[in-house]
Amino acid sequence: MRKFLVAGIAAVALAGCEISISEGTAIEKGQEMVTSALKDPGSALFDDVFMVEEQAIGETRYGYLCGSVNAKNSMGGRTGFRRFAANFNYSPAGHIEVGDIQLEEGVLAKPGPDGISYFDSYYWTKRCQRSTDSADSTSR
Repeated sequence: MRKFLVAGIAAVALAGCEISISEGTAIEKGQEMVTSALKDPGSALFDDVFMVEEQAIGETRYGYLCGSVNAKNSMGGRTGFRRFAANFNYSPAGHIEVGDIQLEEGVLAKPGPDGISYFDSYYWTKRCQRSTDSADSTSR
């Protein structure tokens, strides 16, 4: 009975708290969701993870979660860093959603007629280009 009483008090105390989520916290939660799509989630190593914000409606931010992940495959070897892109939205009030997680094909990727892989041309180039990247490409 005592355990239930303590749990009930904790739940009531938390119900009165306002949850505040920053972009950094949202990215961490997004990484957790990306790892759930891997064969060995516990082996995931992330690099250069960032969010590209497309729009804000009210306090909710919409965009793409992008970065690189290296994890073990079913044979126990590391795959090497592969880029990923996912739809992403979060609000400071505590809502986080990550969907449509796409992993780069890796060395087995077949380039399209333009010599670029489908992941690179559709997901990375269209969704994950940072504003500084587009400025750099226009000055070349």
